[in-house]
Amino acid sequence: MVRRLTGLIVVCGLVISGCAFVDVEEARIVSFSLEGFDVTAEIDPAARTVLVSAPAVDLASVTPVVGLSPGATLAAMPTFSDGVPTAVTIVSEDGNGLEWTVTINLRLGISFKVDGTWVLLTEGYTDTSNETTEAEWGYGVPAGTVEDDANLTLWANDELYDLAGSEPLTEEYLWIEIYGTETGSYTVEEQISEFGVWYWVDGGEGSSISFSTEAGSLTVQKAAASVGEVISGTFAVTGSSSPLMKDVRQGGESTHMSITNGYFKVERLGDDRWAAGDA
Repeated sequence: MVRRLTGLIVVCGLVISGCAFVDVEEARIVSFSLEGFDVTAEIDPAARTVLVSAPAVDLASVTPVVGLSPGATLAAMPTFSDGVPTAVTIVSEDGNGLEWTVTINLRLGISFKVDGTWVLLTEGYTDTSNETTEAEWGYGVPAGTVEDDANLTLWANDELYDLAGSEPLTEEYLWIEIYGTETGSYTVEEQISEFGVWYWVDGGEGSSISFSTEAGSLTVQKAAASVGEVISGTFAVTGSSSPLMKDVRQGGESTHMSITNGYFKVERLGDDRWAAGDA
């Protein structure tokens, strides 16, 4: 049984007589972050809840950092999942535990490591020529579409690209083609090609690359049954990194590259978006 007094939580046993008085101020979460990423955390001490808004990242690949009140300790670091309220037990200096609830909500985007360096892409395409096409492109969010009733095409850019404009192509983007639409695992290996990842970046003179997949694995964790729902999953691939033409002229050569810790969370748009669009 739990009774609440002013500033205290009273935890009482039903079988063994006695109560443990836990001062909320002595077992409190004061901050929450994900190492290497910018997040916002709304902390409610009275309700003992933490609501976190974070970039699209594989939560199994990053380290949560929980700031506690003086003398308090974390009983154990739980496993977090996107949008799932998770119990976190904070132990006060006198050894009494108090349960908090932490919920991490991931925003839309695609994240991954290129040879160990994090990349986060948070924009998509839009078409501001009229309100209808702007809505059809999801107002520029990282997105995906079902093509030919059989395949998923997913994408994210480093900056918003307006198909109605005349600006040059975005300087960095990643596309994923999945030859299927259901949840489950997909593979690229010898004689098998169930998905592909294409990564393009213009890093300036002498450092522009175009990546294509040679081997890897991908898991669709959540499939979108209808428009407006979310498609999410993880991926890791290796492949060849070919320099862009201007860098070839400067002596650039193809190299081997790894993309690891990949995670995507995108919004499903209408089917055959690229066939229907003006891109």
